[in-house]
Amino acid sequence: MSNFSVATQDQTTTRANTLLDDADDIQKQLDNEARNKMGKLNSMNENTLEKLAKKGQMNWPLEYPECGGRSQSPIDLPKNGLIKTKEGRPLVFVNYNKKPKDLYAINDGNRLRITGSWDKKDQPMIYGGAAHNRRYLFHSLTLHWPSEHAIEGLQFPLESQVLHVSAEYQTLEDAVMSSKKDRLAFLGVVNLFMYKNNTQTGVEEIIEAIKTGAVNSSLDVQSLGYFSPTFKHYASYHGSLTIPPCTEAVLWLIRDKTLPITRKTAKEFHNLLVEDFQGSLLRHTQPLNDRRVYLFN
Repeated sequence: MSNFSVATQDQTTTRANTLLDDADDIQKQLDNEARNKMGKLNSMNENTLEKLAKKGQMNWPLEYPECGGRSQSPIDLPKNGLIKTKEGRPLVFVNYNKKPKDLYAINDGNRLRITGSWDKKDQPMIYGGAAHNRRYLFHSLTLHWPSEHAIEGLQFPLESQVLHVSAEYQTLEDAVMSSKKDRLAFLGVVNLFMYKNNTQTGVEEIIEAIKTGAVNSSLDVQSLGYFSPTFKHYASYHGSLTIPPCTEAVLWLIRDKTLPITRKTAKEFHNLLVEDFQGSLLRHTQPLNDRRVYLFN
């Protein structure tokens, strides 16, 4: 992505600073929600997955109208025409080096989600850069194999999506419900993986922990940065959640350099999929329409 040709344009926002004093209480609620699968997005059980799979992605808008919107994700990123932003505030990763109190992997047969809980002073957070002054608290990390996002038609063997929720919302459902008036309620970090002779350490540890086939597995306590390393350079665009309700309120940040994975590890991920769901919930790339993709270098 560092070879993209770009045009220079300012990127500004009128969004007010939303940092709240009670962010620690909100984070605790988000952690509990993710771990217990209580939120609408993360509460999809096997029956719900089977229902979505049988309906097919083309029919999602019948039940979830926003899935047919014009700002959907994932997208196929173009190599040319990205808009280079002028130097501004750097992207700041707060507490990405702090270990949680506990860490869990949830395997639903099509996706693998990582959740955990942190002490209030150690909660992972992102602000600055494309996010400007908004604070986004970590919610969950989801792995998709192969990738949902693509670059110039190229699909990657693995993608991790690190979902964050704006600190002003007490639950993920609150953010979804507020999305009509707040189009930046979520922030998602995308890490794309490319075949190499080694596998990124965090991903290797995840696959070892869930090889047993258990639906829920405890992971060795590691920092969020261990699984999703911080970065300085990235592309950014406005999109949606990639599963219903497909809420169009996500600021996506796509790391400019891929992370490594071996073919052996990628095959092990593939073997984790439930046969009936293989590929059925991996969302196809969506039209970019009139959206712009910004490059922060």
